[in-house]
Amino acid sequence: MSKLTGSFSLKPERALAFFRGKGLKVTFSWQDMLHEEHDHAFTVAKMADLDLLAEVQRHFDRALAEGLGFKRFAAELRPKLEAAGWWGKQMMTDPETGEERLRQLGSPRRLRTIYDANMRTSYAAGRWAGIAAGAKRRPYVMYSAIMDTRVRPQHAAWNGTILRWDDPWWQTHTPPNGWNCRCTVISLSQRDLDRMGRTVSEPPPSSDREWTNPRTGEVIMVPAGIDPGWGYAPGASRREAMAQLALERAAAAPAPLGEAALPQLAKGLRREGLLQLKKDFDALVARRRQLYGVRRPKPAAKPPEGDGKP
Repeated sequence: MSKLTGSFSLKPERALAFFRGKGLKVTFSWQDMLHEEHDHAFTVAKMADLDLLAEVQRHFDRALAEGLGFKRFAAELRPKLEAAGWWGKQMMTDPETGEERLRQLGSPRRLRTIYDANMRTSYAAGRWAGIAAGAKRRPYVMYSAIMDTRVRPQHAAWNGTILRWDDPWWQTHTPPNGWNCRCTVISLSQRDLDRMGRTVSEPPPSSDREWTNPRTGEVIMVPAGIDPGWGYAPGASRREAMAQLALERAAAAPAPLGEAALPQLAKGLRREGLLQLKKDFDALVARRRQLYGVRRPKPAAKPPEGDGKP
């Protein structure tokens, strides 16, 4: 019997690889950086000191790598934030509006938010990278909510939904789907479905609502049941960006160097489920073969018929 891959069975390597690929970005409000931007940068709202931001990033990296719980993470980080003067409430000026007022900097609650949001999105990105890598054997994914009194009604309604791993629904509904969301996904094989007596679901009906970003005035359509800024698949945009870069480099490389890189690139695109890039890749292969020709091994010479004697 195959083993279900659940929330707590993921080794941290893929989650670490995702987190360590982030740069740093200074923001004043959480609305300054939304959706896929979190795939590429680490931020703490109202932390303008890049050195201090890098220090927080290092502490979380250690927590992720060593499996440290929130209490230890907070206990080790808080003294450094206090020493840097980034704690409690202080008067600050919003660089966008010029408004000066009392703002909350460091606090136990904010440390909890930093820890929880980064831990969950890092694991979600790492988990999905594993799902993509194993999609040939386990092509189905089930939405799994914690069915207790704290679960959001919409997330409870999605619990048990089973779709193929490359279904477009996951592009906006891969958990976590909001602040403190504890939902996750479980990869399944056909054997798992048969054992469970389950079949692939229809994508749940979805309706969008308008949300106006108070920082920019931009109107964003947010799926019902998802908090603003959380309607994306963690890690997906960076995998696609990296694959796009590899594709461009392979296209620019002279033959036979570029040709040699194509098989490995094709394998990676299929593994990550980057279907549109796979189409671009196929077009690239066709162009390169048109330009440089296709090198095929020469057939072996056939031995003469008979014993070769006159």
